[in-house]
Amino acid sequence: EAVPLLLETFSFAIELFIYLFSSFYLVVYGPRFLQFARDAINRRYHREYDRLMSDVNRTLGAYLRGQAILVIIMSTASYIALRILDIDYALSVAVATGFLELIPLIGPWTAGGIAVTIALFQPTAPFDWSNTTLAIVIGFIYFALRQLEDAFVIPLVIGRFVHLNPFVVLFVLVIGTSVAGPLGLILSVPLAAVLKIVVQFFHAKLLAREVRSVEEIRSAVDLVQVASTFKDHVNASIVLMIEPGALTWENLPLVQRVAAEAEEHYIVLSAVTPDGIAGTLATAAGIPTTSVPSGRLAVGAQIHAGS
Repeated sequence: EAVPLLLETFSFAIELFIYLFSSFYLVVYGPRFLQFARDAINRRYHREYDRLMSDVNRTLGAYLRGQAILVIIMSTASYIALRILDIDYALSVAVATGFLELIPLIGPWTAGGIAVTIALFQPTAPFDWSNTTLAIVIGFIYFALRQLEDAFVIPLVIGRFVHLNPFVVLFVLVIGTSVAGPLGLILSVPLAAVLKIVVQFFHAKLLAREVRSVEEIRSAVDLVQVASTFKDHVNASIVLMIEPGALTWENLPLVQRVAAEAEEHYIVLSAVTPDGIAGTLATAAGIPTTSVPSGRLAVGAQIHAGS
């Protein structure tokens, strides 16, 4: 029996080393690799590559925020239980529990072991219990919290942050753990979220019909109406012909929101305007802008209307 246990421990140590080494390598060389990949592709695709990487970074950031929420939830739940049972150092143990939950397999066992050890050796126990009874109850509570975390908290919390169905999160956790052990448990959800982003990106590029259009913007209302069509024109290229006086400084949040929505739908926006304020607003929102004389914009609008 000792040999299988030794082999399992050795296997876990190897996987942990690979995880730590890979994490260090990605932190140090990840930006260089991404820049190398960007330089290797045609310049015409740089904008789309940047959008894809932006979506991936946003998803990974959301995953980390979900993990932070997970720490808070588990720390709070364990603190309530430990405080009710009058465990010494309840707050410190609860905070440690929350952070240790982030470490697959060994983390929850370590957290439970700390709480049980304190229960066994603290001077008094509540409800006229013995220290042994208190330790057993604490062990059961930690086991129950772990089961609730795996079945409900992780799928619901993490899934919501990375926009994955809770059942999908649970499924990839099971598959990841069975295939790669602790390493799979750590990486399965963020990898699934990134894979979803990549698949959606290429689906939009390969299957969606590219639409090229010119939209006249006479007021902020026209800009809102154009934005409402984005979901029906994924992967489109849209030129905004902004007339003088159509937008004011107060419209900056609107222009930024429209630019963000266009990016979400892989729409390439550009602006043409003789108006300095409108040009500044579009540029500030990240929309490539061309300044033209007012007469040329009017001619362009007439040509567009006639077509």
